[in-house]
Amino acid sequence: MQIGDGVRIMAHSWLTRNMTIGNDVLISGGVLTSNDNAFARRGYEKPEEFGPVGEGSAAMGAGAVLFPDIRIGVGAVVGAGLVATKDVQPSKFVLGAPGKIWRDV
Repeated sequence: MQIGDGVRIMAHSWLTRNMTIGNDVLISGGVLTSNDNAFARRGYEKPEEFGPVGEGSAAMGAGAVLFPDIRIGVGAVVGAGLVATKDVQPSKFVLGAPGKIWRDV
């Protein structure tokens, strides 16, 4: 796992192996991340297992769920309870389950 400078991680968040967090990212309470869509059927030491990437100045709301190998773009905001199944473009505010673009940040 790589964690940048100025990152804030709130209590009860689960940050998975092979995750990358850029500078000045906020991870609110109860955020869950995953790095394995195969549910360990292939074992746990596979190089194709990648956690999500939170790019610089992104914010993840309370209870958000981030699927494996997705990217939360620079300055993007994922709302509380979001289920992120695909990349979130930079400077977008995304809500829902699955996530949908709500507006620009």
